[in-house]
Amino acid sequence: CCIGIPLVKICFSPEEVCDLIDDVIYHLESYDVDMVRAGILDYVMSEHIKNRAHEKVILVEEGSDELTQKNFKQTPDYEKGYLESVKLVKNLHRTDVLRTDRTTAAHGLEVRVPFLDKNFIETIYSMPRKWVCASEGNTKNLIRSAFDPKVSGCEQYLPDRILWRQKEAFSDAVGYNWRRSLVERADKLISDETMSIATRLYPHNTPKSKEAMLYRQVYDRWYKDVD
Repeated sequence: CCIGIPLVKICFSPEEVCDLIDDVIYHLESYDVDMVRAGILDYVMSEHIKNRAHEKVILVEEGSDELTQKNFKQTPDYEKGYLESVKLVKNLHRTDVLRTDRTTAAHGLEVRVPFLDKNFIETIYSMPRKWVCASEGNTKNLIRSAFDPKVSGCEQYLPDRILWRQKEAFSDAVGYNWRRSLVERADKLISDETMSIATRLYPHNTPKSKEAMLYRQVYDRWYKDVD
């Protein structure tokens, strides 16, 4: 890596992540499928940092997608994209920031969110809307360009293959085998009969899949009557 930081590969088996479902839902206090999936990966990384590093405070990139209008392709209007961005940023304490905070805190770590610095947010939102939105197929185009010597004239901090690689959802970027193992675990534990009465069991936020039902049942074991 150009900035002199060693890249560490963390290996885990599908079975290992399945065994973390209970602990992750306990710390997240949520049964949301996407949050649990990403929370499992956060939990694995946090455990690795706790056991193998001395650092207790870590930097995370939460907020960068929301600030730079990652959904601009679905809302191809600069003003609408800006309003959607503001909405997402204001809700981060209920979504990605909450997930990251709780899964790291479970291992005694603290996170810092540089992209949510108030001055940085004000700077981003003071720029012309079209500068900020995704362009030419790249999300976070503004932030990427700031680290590209060909655009900003800065030093080469990151190789182009990393700087301009395609954006992937956190749980997707790791691969699909581990996600398939979550689905298979749910298929074994949740019966078709249970799914047939899902609406009766959970009239509010009714689980739509066996994976969602599994997370809901685990959540209920920890936080029964709290919805």
